[in-house]
Amino acid sequence: MPPLNVHWFDGRSTRARPAQALLQASPQGPVLWLRPEGGAPFAVPRKDVQWPERWSARRTPETLSIDLGPHGSLQVHDPAAWQAALAAAGGRPTLAEKMQTRWPALLGMLLLVGAGLWTFYHHGTPWAARHLARAVPLAWERQVTRQVLDQLDGGYLKPSKIPPARQAELQAQFARLAAAVQEHLKLPRLEVRYVPVTSADRVRSILDKRIDLECGVTTNTPARRELVALGLTYFYAGARLLVREGEGILSLQDMKNKTLGLVKGTTGELVMQKHQRQHTDVWKTQLFDSTNDGVTALEQGRIDGILTDDVQLLVRARQSSRHLELVGPALSIEPLTLAFSKADRELGSLVDGEMKRLYRSGAMQEMYQRWFRSPLPELGYSLDLAPGRLLNDNFQRPSAYVADWVML
Repeated sequence: MPPLNVHWFDGRSTRARPAQALLQASPQGPVLWLRPEGGAPFAVPRKDVQWPERWSARRTPETLSIDLGPHGSLQVHDPAAWQAALAAAGGRPTLAEKMQTRWPALLGMLLLVGAGLWTFYHHGTPWAARHLARAVPLAWERQVTRQVLDQLDGGYLKPSKIPPARQAELQAQFARLAAAVQEHLKLPRLEVRYVPVTSADRVRSILDKRIDLECGVTTNTPARRELVALGLTYFYAGARLLVREGEGILSLQDMKNKTLGLVKGTTGELVMQKHQRQHTDVWKTQLFDSTNDGVTALEQGRIDGILTDDVQLLVRARQSSRHLELVGPALSIEPLTLAFSKADRELGSLVDGEMKRLYRSGAMQEMYQRWFRSPLPELGYSLDLAPGRLLNDNFQRPSAYVADWVML
């Protein structure tokens, strides 16, 4: 290739000197030779040349400035000729330059990176997790797990309001379930964490993967089945109204111009909306985070009634120092169930299988007799609540059939 006519700034003055630039091939790559007008030619060390990035043929710059470090700089007036001379001297575009100037190269690189990430996520991550789980000492893992869970307890999670004796009993029951999960999934070890949730955030907690299994009083409704998986029914409740005795309130219609308490995220809100549409009644509503908070407000006279699951209201009414009573008929049929992620099919299969085993072995009937027909140690009395026809049918014929939520 013939020499290129350029202007050279030697770095000692602002005056441009005419010069000729020649690019020659070498084992290390192109070498730049300069012949200033009236001066001797010299080679610029490769490390001092800031080789300009290549550009697309459709976007050729008008001029090209090249930094030569301590040797000044060049101004090239024919960038296309420079690029041709560089290629003739053995200059090859880098991968980054190819991606900038050739969209097929960029697309191919993106596809390659995407395929690599997908392969690592689906195959490399499980493989690494299995081997790391075997390599990490159990004592060290438990120590780290405990520290993380303690931090969650102290900074993010609300303390449980369940009495300590009841917490211990529940933990023993869940420990047996956890052992069955560990055996079924063939896990080397399994840590169980109990996370308090509210009616308002229980479904979101499953979707956000804060919890794996929700064991509260969750009604099986079509809207919830769109979001999460729901297991077999373990109890049938009904939405009823709890009021103070002697105030003349016998049904929801008597709440006109009064304040009704509702629990956030429960079906009681939907029941109330339906009855307002049907009867054109007007009453104020106040939302609470839990049934306990709502009943406390009723005891203190801040609301005139609370509408939610009858079994929860029955327990709180028995515990109250005020005279409270359930009035009116049940306004809904509430099949209560367990909730978990739709994506966790192994856990869902295990939970449903365990529920069927409890029904068929008679353990569910025994638990019902203990908690609803016998004196409760922590309360000192019995709820004396007979199972309804639907629950009796479950005792006899447990299945995956879903008895849907119904507003009466």
